[in-house]
Amino acid sequence: MRHSMRQNADLVIRMMNILAESVQWQAYTPLILMAALTNTATKHWKKYLGYRGIAMIEKTVLDYLTEALDVPVYMEVPANAPDSFVVIEKTGSQRENRITRASISVDSYGASMLEAAELNEKTKAAMDDLINLSEVCSSKLQSDYNFTDPTSKHYRYTALYHVTHY
Repeated sequence: MRHSMRQNADLVIRMMNILAESVQWQAYTPLILMAALTNTATKHWKKYLGYRGIAMIEKTVLDYLTEALDVPVYMEVPANAPDSFVVIEKTGSQRENRITRASISVDSYGASMLEAAELNEKTKAAMDDLINLSEVCSSKLQSDYNFTDPTSKHYRYTALYHVTHY
């Protein structure tokens, strides 16, 4: 069923009013807004909202962590790696109604076990703050653990996050 722009606007306003009564309405507003848009109105709404397109979540996380942390952040382990650094990797994703949920692995490397553990804590704090970005709806820690490479003795902690974004 196709709706006019006015009908879409009315629908969004009704949804926003319903959400305003909810305690956590702000977290869900972008999801409901995107779901309310029909195919015929999408391009107009995107233009109105300043839609920038779906960014790669890996690039979004890489840029955010690079700004938030005082160590280098990479997408793969560099050949001449410094003592402390972070590597991010998307390990999977799913998409429904233009909302994507990605699994992100964040590896924190350090010169010692303690240094890797401390960097892991700083990295988790930064990942928790990822929700401050407009395109991120949720950033949830699934697990974190010591994942030191026994062969190379590179001290490493891994944190697994589920990041919901659009």
